[in-house]
Amino acid sequence: MRMKTIAALGIVMAMAGTLAACGTTPGERALTGGALGAGTAAGITAAAGGNPVIGALAGAAGGAIIGAATTPSGQTSDHVRWCAERYRSYDPRTDTYMGYDGYRHRCNSPY
Repeated sequence: MRMKTIAALGIVMAMAGTLAACGTTPGERALTGGALGAGTAAGITAAAGGNPVIGALAGAAGGAIIGAATTPSGQTSDHVRWCAERYRSYDPRTDTYMGYDGYRHRCNSPY
């Protein structure tokens, strides 16, 4: 029973840590990633009976590296801006808009 509780706690804490992506610059993401990694790893390590300080250090290092490496560009390109202004249904994730024919079409901007 204890192993199931520890495993469930670890999974919940890991999921909570990965769901929160904060910051838009590499520095902000490294700081928040480090904090999330430290807290998550310390909790998992303590629940498993290990030394939470070592877990926190390892989690902080890993979280900071991953946070800085996954920083979004944060800059809207001229292409995306043009398409969003031209088509109300424009979706920048897929670079498509909904046409009058009911199908999604790729946006072809002058940029």
